[in-house]
This record gives sequence, structure tokens and C-alpha cells, in this order.
Amino acid sequence: MPETKTGTAQIPTDALACIRRLDQLIQNYEAPTSIDILELFRFQAQFNPVYSAYLSALGRNPQEVLTVDEIPCLPVTLFRNHRVKSWPYKSAAVWSSSATTTQIPSRHYVPSLSRFHRASRRIFEFHYGPCTDWIFIALLPSYLERRNSGLVTMVDGLMSASGHPLNGYFMYDHLSLAERYRNACNSDRKVMLIGVGFALLDLAALNCMAMRPQDVVMETGGMKGRGPEWVREALHDRLCTGFKTDCIHTEYGMTELSSSSYATGYGRLTPPPWLMIRIQDLHDPLQRLDKGKTGTIDIIDFANVHSCSFIKTDDLGWTELNGDFYVMGRRDESEWRGCNLLYQPN
Repeated sequence: MPETKTGTAQIPTDALACIRRLDQLIQNYEAPTSIDILELFRFQAQFNPVYSAYLSALGRNPQEVLTVDEIPCLPVTLFRNHRVKSWPYKSAAVWSSSATTTQIPSRHYVPSLSRFHRASRRIFEFHYGPCTDWIFIALLPSYLERRNSGLVTMVDGLMSASGHPLNGYFMYDHLSLAERYRNACNSDRKVMLIGVGFALLDLAALNCMAMRPQDVVMETGGMKGRGPEWVREALHDRLCTGFKTDCIHTEYGMTELSSSSYATGYGRLTPPPWLMIRIQDLHDPLQRLDKGKTGTIDIIDFANVHSCSFIKTDDLGWTELNGDFYVMGRRDESEWRGCNLLYQPN
């Protein structure tokens, strides 16, 4: 296959075709076709050494994979010990997951932050309107305490697009955050408070903020090892009480992905069009489940052209007929990384 040299890396021409298609998907906010996804799969099966080795271990010949449903997903745990790249590009950033001290963090090697910011802003504005309508107050201590957080990179981009002087990050100075919120309420903009679960609980316990109806509290993860995990419904109920608001929004993303999904209340997550959710059987990871049945979540993220777009997570969930999905938590035997809340079976 011919290749094109850009910078110091040889970029396969199939990769360039997939990148051009991704740019179209972001601009038009549309979904890839099955042909698009199969072409991306065959490219990554050939040029991504980790994914290629995994397919070989499964005994899967990429040329015999004829439908999207047949595409195997790479276990997310392999990002901990391998550089998952589809060509030897120079990384603009290396994101790492929020592993505990006894775990090896996952790493995601990102070749282009401009494309990431463009996609992140497109996703956010589809749900919430222009960033220039918002002031962003971020309570993300566990993310700010470590380097190379994909979530902080995303919030940086949203704050930059917003351009308001009251945008900002906070760690543990909750009273200063509350004062910042009161000042923001004097502006003509809505306010989004985005935070990690344990920090939002600490802030809510102070009863120092009553959110206006137009403002949003968004949680983006669990306890990060700072205490026992909560069932998401219980966490949201406590936050609603503390912030005197009707519902809590959710951002769902992973270090290993390039795209986020949002729930504008009650846990129902809507992915961007170029991200597809599949649910697999808990005991047979190659068996796909019907809509409405709970299993492990597989994700196809077209924006992961550079890495691996076909990811098998350790999260539990189920999907709706329209492609929306719910995350119930993490499988018991998998490691806690803190980005999801406890699964409570019925």
C-alpha cells in the first residue's frame, strides 16, 4: 500500500482517507457508513501491530470480516502495557488514565489536539448550544493532580471557545468556587459546573450553592479511590439536594477514546454520530446482545483513527433502540479506574 510522509511519520494512504472522512463526519455531525467502518477496520487490522496481533490470537482473518457486527474489539486493558498506534506518528499529547497506585495507567497517544478540540466542541454544542453561551467552572482535583488528562484537555478547549474571564478550575477551595459561581450569576451567561463525583459531594455538603434553573451540574466520574463507590442514582439524588437542582447531567468518556457522550439528565447517554455502542454477553464476549439487555460495552469510535477504533471496555450497560445507552458501572472482576460508578443488579 502506498504511503504519504508527513513530518517524521509515514502515514498510510488508507489512514489519510479515514482522516478525511472523519473530518467530514465532524463537520456534518453525521454517522459513518458500514463501508466506512469496514475500511477503517481493515486499515487498523493491517497497520496497528497490537490490534493485528490480537486478531491473530483470536484466529480472525480481517478479509473474512464482512459486516460491522463481526469486527472484534480490542480489550481496553491492552492500553496499559502497549503503545496502541496505527502508524508511528509523533504524539501531540499522551493521556493517562486515573489508575490507583497499584495499577498501571492506560495511555493514549494523540497525534492532533486541533482535531480533538474541533470534535469535542462539536459534540458539546450539539447538546448545549454555543460555548459562548456558557461559563465553565471545573471541579476536577484528581485530574489536575496528575498530568496528561484527556478530560482536562477537553475542558481546556471548551473554556477557550467560551472565552469568558470567569472560566476556571478549582481543586479543594470550595468557598472560592461558590464565590466564583455567584459572580458568574451576574453575567448574561449560563453556568456549567463540571466535576468529579467525590469533589461534587464535598461541595454539595456545604449547602453553599443553589443552582439557577438555566445552569447545569455535570458529573464526570466516581470517587477516584477517595471512598466507596456510589450507585449513580444515589449520587445524583444527593447532588440534586445539595445543589437544589432538578437533575444532574453526565459526561462519559475514557482515556482510550477520542469522543465523549452526554446525558442531559437521568443517565441516558447520547453518543456522537461517529461513535457506536454494542452490548456483548457477560460470559461470551463475542456474542452480541439485543437492545435493552445488559452486558459489557463495546465501543466503535471513528475518531480513534490513529489508535484503535474498536474498544472492548470493562463497563456494564445497555442500549436503546435509537442508539442512546446507559452505563451501569464496572464489572466486578475488573480494576477500578474511577471513571464509572458502582453497578447494582436488580
